[in-house]
Amino acid sequence: MFDLAVFGSLFLTLFVIMDPPGITPIFLALTAGRPGKVQKRMAFQAVCVAGGVITVFGLLGHQILNYLHVSVPALMIAGGLLLLLIALDLLTGKTDEPKQTKDVNVALVPLGMPLLAGPGRSCRSSSPCRRPTRSPRRCPCGRRSSPSTSCCGW
Repeated sequence: MFDLAVFGSLFLTLFVIMDPPGITPIFLALTAGRPGKVQKRMAFQAVCVAGGVITVFGLLGHQILNYLHVSVPALMIAGGLLLLLIALDLLTGKTDEPKQTKDVNVALVPLGMPLLAGPGRSCRSSSPCRRPTRSPRRCPCGRRSSPSTSCCGW
């Protein structure tokens, strides 16, 4: 059944995380000097790649993580460490001039995957698709708790 509240929340969250006004200058810089037709094709390819990645991760994300034996908190910690490393690189002022080549398709990487469909979007899209469990679970302190609450705040 279609839940308008979940759809609205998911759409608004993904719109804010994807940041279309912030991605636009990056897209224009990466596709500068190319014909308009090629730019339109690259924009379409980037949106298709991002939509595909978000859809697949939304439907199968938890199964993929379970298969790889990666927990969601571990993924969050890894993402935080990655952001820390990027921030430290930016703070030190190390900048390498990107080389532009006309034969590289920037629609797939970096536009499609990390910019439009990065880890934050993938994790957010998989959350509402997950079915809640009805069985009691164990709290980290060892006591049983309900599926939606925890006895010690975890």
